[in-house]
Amino acid sequence: MPRTVGITRAQMLLTIFGRPAYIIAAAIGFLINYAVLAYLILYSNKGVFLILAPVYLLYPVLMTGGMMLAIAAYSFRVNTIRAASKASEGFLGVVLPALVSMIASCACSYPIFATLLIALGVNILTVSNVVHVVSVNQSLIIALVLAANLFLIHYYLGVVARGCSIQTRRAPKRPI
Repeated sequence: MPRTVGITRAQMLLTIFGRPAYIIAAAIGFLINYAVLAYLILYSNKGVFLILAPVYLLYPVLMTGGMMLAIAAYSFRVNTIRAASKASEGFLGVVLPALVSMIASCACSYPIFATLLIALGVNILTVSNVVHVVSVNQSLIIALVLAANLFLIHYYLGVVARGCSIQTRRAPKRPI
């Protein structure tokens, strides 16, 4: 009777980040996320690079976004070999840090949020209230996105690890 020998999430994390190519992919993902953050802050502050969000929450979100991109790259490579491990979190690795970048620059990013909300048909008073609520609660929102990133990393490591599990046959029982 075949049984499945699984790989733990920690072993999968060491497997992925034990290779220099995936460390470089995570660094590139971090740099892409940081470039999006810098662009949004410069755009919303009229050229002044002023981070109003707590940096101790901002950089971990950008790093976990880079990690998600590296896991997506590993998953893509494994998907070409084994069809059993389907995980495509590359999109979330870009979208969640971009959302945080928008929130981090929200204290002065009235043009970004206002344009989006007015395009959806929201009136001006509601737009100003939404921008105010987001700017007041940006630390909490960034912490929630960081928690979501950590949860998604945990989940996708499990998905990739399940796809890499090995089926073995048990040795027949010997009579005693």
